Amino acid sequence: MAWTLSPWLTGGTDSWPKDVDWALLPPCEYHWNRPVVWLDEDRLVLGGPGDDEAEIIPGARAFDLRTRGDEDAMRPAEIATFGGHEGRFFAAHGLLFTSAVAGLDIWDPVIGARLGTLAGIRPTHHDPMHGELLELSASGLRRWQTSHATV
Repeated sequence: MAWTLSPWLTGGTDSWPKDVDWALLPPCEYHWNRPVVWLDEDRLVLGGPGDDEAEIIPGARAFDLRTRGDEDAMRPAEIATFGGHEGRFFAAHGLLFTSAVAGLDIWDPVIGARLGTLAGIRPTHHDPMHGELLELSASGLRRWQTSHATV
């Protein structure tokens, strides 16, 4: 579930659910540790398309929480579903960055197209203040500017 935090924080439990804008995300039985990242204040990307742990495939589903889906008014509109990656998710400049064994992949999350791959770097953290993806490992710290991927 995703919800607007400010009314809930200021109004407390009495504001739930009448004054809080909320949406149900797709359930996925027994798959609790999938990646998720906010692209901006209204859109998020959830990893692992599929409805059950046994059906999960590497990939992502992008949602726009401003609009509701056609079939269920409680669910946000799904704007893209695409396969091809797994690992940590990061977002900057409207792009999705995925960190996996092969390296860093850069995606357009609206159309599900891979825009590029950077082999040899596997970010573990995101520093949005400095616009960097960081790889922290036993050998040290590597930094990569997300602005290099702007389109």
